[in-house]
Amino acid sequence: SLNADVTWLDQETSVKRITSAGHAQVNDIDADGYLAGVGLAYNKTYGDTEVHAALSILDFELDVDHFAEQNDASVLDSLQVASQDADGTAVAFDLTVTEKVSDTLRVGGKFNFVDFGTDSQFDVTANVTTEATMFTVASPATGDSLVGLGVNAQYAPSESWLIGFDA
Repeated sequence: SLNADVTWLDQETSVKRITSAGHAQVNDIDADGYLAGVGLAYNKTYGDTEVHAALSILDFELDVDHFAEQNDASVLDSLQVASQDADGTAVAFDLTVTEKVSDTLRVGGKFNFVDFGTDSQFDVTANVTTEATMFTVASPATGDSLVGLGVNAQYAPSESWLIGFDA
């Protein structure tokens, strides 16, 4: 069957790190983005167990706002980080296995894999606050692929509707 995927990402965070003279800190770093696309899905039921597999092509955009650290003890240890923007096309694979709990409720587990198809879009560019020279660091924690495991619940208020909750 044909399926559609839409995911909205929104995060606000604060960071504090130890420097050679005190702490560098920044509050309220905003990040947001989306993934949206279409794909093919396969569903099969084995007794009370249901298997759902999907392969999708997704358009994505991810943005992290510019921020500057504050370090009153040592301005020389503070960084300014440029905004980070990435967009492109990703391929996603999802596998969900659920078990029937009642006529309207199913619970289960989920595995997903997303390949963003690039190694360079998640690099971080910054400079020391007191200097104009920028430098770029490859961020190994945010590579070109993501793997996720989760739990889910599916509620079916009627035969033609299915509402899913994933965590």
